[in-house]
Amino acid sequence: MLIDDLYKIAKLGSEKPLFLWLEKFRELSPRLAKQLEKIIFQLTDGTDVKKNVVILKELLEENEPNELGLAQALSHVADLFREDTPTEYREIINDYIRAVMKFINLAQDSEFSRQARQKLLNTLSEEQQKEYDFKLFAHEGMIYCLEYYLAIYKAIQDAPTEKEARKYLENTEVNLGFGSVPGLWIDFSRDEVLSKFIYAILDDSLRGRLTSAYFDAKLVIMKVKMNCDKQGSCEACYQGITLEEVKESFRKLILELLETFTMVGIERLASFFFKPYGDKPLISEVFKKI
Repeated sequence: MLIDDLYKIAKLGSEKPLFLWLEKFRELSPRLAKQLEKIIFQLTDGTDVKKNVVILKELLEENEPNELGLAQALSHVADLFREDTPTEYREIINDYIRAVMKFINLAQDSEFSRQARQKLLNTLSEEQQKEYDFKLFAHEGMIYCLEYYLAIYKAIQDAPTEKEARKYLENTEVNLGFGSVPGLWIDFSRDEVLSKFIYAILDDSLRGRLTSAYFDAKLVIMKVKMNCDKQGSCEACYQGITLEEVKESFRKLILELLETFTMVGIERLASFFFKPYGDKPLISEVFKKI
């Protein structure tokens, strides 16, 4: 059924930016576009439903469609399923709508960041762009990402029991020695590292590399289902995932971060707040301990 193929696209978009699953999009889109083409002739001319289906079909026929446009078009065609839907398809339709909403949020963040980067690229010389990225890595990247992640990882690694280790993942807030900071699950659910650091990187290669590593880790971490009440108390449910698998995915991201920091010319941690591996250690030495 059409909804099954639409859901495949929406789910991929809810998990990662389009450029990370573009080949899969190109594999799935021709079949879906043909299905929509058949439906178009059955819809009433001049209606929003028909207009939205046409827009989606045209986007599916593009080699690399606008990500936000695709997400919004998938949302708009949900009207096709609002009436006369068999009971057995209601669950997947609800799943589809939830996935599309996540896709839109992810695409909006990506598009907003792209526009912000483009404004800078239009005003900065190539040398100034490199200087901008270096400062971004040395400040925002160091404070909000690398040293915070290293401190969380070290705390999990050194925890005497699994229960103690899990609190750094599951708790809404944890104390790493400098007051409360978000727990790991909450941090990834908010994507603050993306917006404050990774998406701000001007260099396409560096940004793409870290974006890919970030979402690889996020896909694993988000497999832990968290149910939080209004007071911020959360209960975790590990569905087919273990703490060791979460820790390993997080470790791979940190290794990628360390390597990327050295690529831009940063050799030491700044030790702004967190010092899990000592005061301003060499990144090459920290790398060996992860």
